[in-house]
Amino acid sequence: MAQGSFCRTRPGSCPNPRAMKGSMSMQLFVALLLSPVSALSWNRRAAETLSGGERPITRVVSLLERMLSESRELSKTGQETHAKAVCHCDDTRAQAQAMIEENTENIAKAESAIAVDKGAMNDLSKQVDQMVKEIASATSSLTDATSLNRDEAAAFESKKEDLESALAQLNQALDLLTAVGGDQALGAAADHSEITAALQLGAALSKQLPSQLQRSVKALLQQPNSGSFSAQSGEIVGILKQMKESLSADLETSGAAMAAKNTAFSKLTNTLEASISTMNAQVKNLHDAIETTGNSLSSETEKLKVAQEVKATNEKVLEETTDSCAASQKAWNVREKQLLVEQSALSKVIKLLSSDTAFAKFGKVTATRAEFLQVRTVETVLKGPQKASLLQHLLLVPGSQKFQSLRKVVAMVQSENPFSLVVAEIEKIISQLSDEQKVDKAQLQWCSDARASNSQHTVDTTASIDTLKSDLVSTQDSVGTTQTAIETLQGQISEITGLIAKNTAARATERQEYDANVKECKDVTELLNEAIKILKENEQAAGESSLSAAISELTVLLQNTQQEDSTLGANEEKAVEEHDKFISERNAEVATAKSSVAEEQVRLAGHKNRLSELQLELKSKGETLANLVSELADLNPGCTFLEKNIELRESNRVAEQQALEQAKQLMQESPVYQRAVELAHNQTLGDCVQTCFGKEDDATCKACMTRTTVIGYCTSHPGTKGC
Repeated sequence: MAQGSFCRTRPGSCPNPRAMKGSMSMQLFVALLLSPVSALSWNRRAAETLSGGERPITRVVSLLERMLSESRELSKTGQETHAKAVCHCDDTRAQAQAMIEENTENIAKAESAIAVDKGAMNDLSKQVDQMVKEIASATSSLTDATSLNRDEAAAFESKKEDLESALAQLNQALDLLTAVGGDQALGAAADHSEITAALQLGAALSKQLPSQLQRSVKALLQQPNSGSFSAQSGEIVGILKQMKESLSADLETSGAAMAAKNTAFSKLTNTLEASISTMNAQVKNLHDAIETTGNSLSSETEKLKVAQEVKATNEKVLEETTDSCAASQKAWNVREKQLLVEQSALSKVIKLLSSDTAFAKFGKVTATRAEFLQVRTVETVLKGPQKASLLQHLLLVPGSQKFQSLRKVVAMVQSENPFSLVVAEIEKIISQLSDEQKVDKAQLQWCSDARASNSQHTVDTTASIDTLKSDLVSTQDSVGTTQTAIETLQGQISEITGLIAKNTAARATERQEYDANVKECKDVTELLNEAIKILKENEQAAGESSLSAAISELTVLLQNTQQEDSTLGANEEKAVEEHDKFISERNAEVATAKSSVAEEQVRLAGHKNRLSELQLELKSKGETLANLVSELADLNPGCTFLEKNIELRESNRVAEQQALEQAKQLMQESPVYQRAVELAHNQTLGDCVQTCFGKEDDATCKACMTRTTVIGYCTSHPGTKGC
């Protein structure tokens, strides 16, 4: 199975680099063993080694073989890197796709929950509106019922008054007829005017009777007054008694009906007031449900926002990863093809140049034959007594046993290493000491900067945490204050609604009292009028008496009663006006309170969202502070060690460098070293050593070194000494 397909089939199952390396190495080893090019090259090198030299063409073949080996190594490492990249791409895409699917599901859930919450909010709002309408309707019904009961009571009282007045008149008529005597002749009647008055009263009352009785009364009144009265008066008495019975029954029936209506009104009032109280409690519960649903809606909205952001981020990652991985795959395909072409070409050239025919032909050409260049070497190694003397001086250098670098120099001299190698090693160690000093200073500065940064960041983070805690407490107070305000407003709404119901009931009671007072005033007025009438009718017959004074007193009482009735009417009108105004104002207060509740609920949701944000930010800052403390704990051991030992390390470096400089000076001052330097310098002069001896800045030396004549050199360099 191909490397890429393996990773794509099983994301995250990247191959083991060690196992791959071992496998590739084994394959490469087997390929080299089986390669004819490798075998031929090895045979040629063996032959040339046996013959005592290496041809230039052989060096070229060796170079080509190294290039081929490096190309194959690039193929192997490139394949490993590409396989890891493919695995990384597959893992990244799989993770991004999983996050996209997960957050797509989260988005669907959040949107569904939001839709449910919005639907619930809508339903709850409708229920609140409906409940408010029902409360208003019940309140209106209570007001209407109270008004209707008041009107019915007034109508009943008026009818009762009329019936009672009619019954009184009937009794008076019957008394008159009884006084006359129903069995006497009309001519023998005691008083003709009284009989006439009785008949006229009967005629007046006949209007309230059924039509049959009315006709009977009219018929009697139309008969002449002559003749026997017994039959007529008896018939009149009978009719009047029927009238009395009919009116008495009507009065009793009307009274019973009014009592039943009052009982029904009382029950209706109690039912409506209980219903209004229950509906107010339901409105409060609905507002609580709206608040809870609003909080849920806010939470789900935040979840939806987070899920959408995470999904968008992973979609972008998936798109970018897909594009970059495709580009990487394309680039590797091109590079792999180039390496294969390169390896094929190198293999062909190596095979061509390593053949027996090529070997024979290269041996016939000077440029490709083996050549030997004798180079004169300069003795730069101490041996015997000279080495012992230098070692003795080196061992006397301070720190030769303390510092490992000095021990290494001594060991190199003991091993008879060339001067140039030993001096180069000393200079290398001195350079390393200088670099180490720079590193220590940089590390010390880094420790100082890191601690200062950590300290400042810790101070800033602590201050941020304190600020967040203060904001958190303030926001919690705001949440509590807003909740209290909502509860207070809801309590006010309930209180005002109850007050409206109580005031309406009180107004109904006041109306009943007013109707009773008006009736009493009317009854008193009628009695006073009747009394005054009787007194006035008898005032003249009584002559000079106290009737005039009595009439005056009764007249004053009548006027006062009429004034009281007028005052009662004015007060009732004012009370009705004040009641209507009170109900209107209270309804306005309820509407304002409900609007304030809605505003406070929005404000409460904002405070709760801010509270959640502060809690998350406080948690993040707490984690940051913990990381800073951990970071400082990690910094302290190494930095503290460096701070405590920086001076000691510096003094040791100075001592070690001085010891190395002294060792270097001892070597450079030795006669053997100076002679070696001189010989090396003379070697650079070549054939001109005799010419240049003691006058290297002279024109003759410089002309010799540049392989030209003195005249020719001076022509180009006229300012040179000797020109």
